[in-house]
Amino acid sequence: MPLCFAAYPIQGLRDPRFDQVQKLTGTAVPALVLAAIADIALAASLAYYLHKARTGIKPSDTIVKKLILYAVTTGLVPGINRLLDLIVYLALPEDFFYQAFNFPICKLYTNTLLAT
Repeated sequence: MPLCFAAYPIQGLRDPRFDQVQKLTGTAVPALVLAAIADIALAASLAYYLHKARTGIKPSDTIVKKLILYAVTTGLVPGINRLLDLIVYLALPEDFFYQAFNFPICKLYTNTLLAT
């Protein structure tokens, strides 16, 4: 997986012209798919293990429920962003509409990191 994320910018730096963006599809699509899967899988596994950690004591279960809600909301937002990025990239590869989803992803990841 890290090789896929490293290959995309390396290919882009090799030939940085806008008319060559379609050549990057071979590495862009797997990178977007893996990023979306990783974000959603992390949110789902965190929610699952928190759900398993409930004790049956009401005060602690209330805290665990809040943590589950928090994990799902902060974890799924970047995953949904990546899925939308992938869909727009596949639908309109010659346009740069998919960049609208790339610009806020750094802020989403930073907010997710700071929130946890």
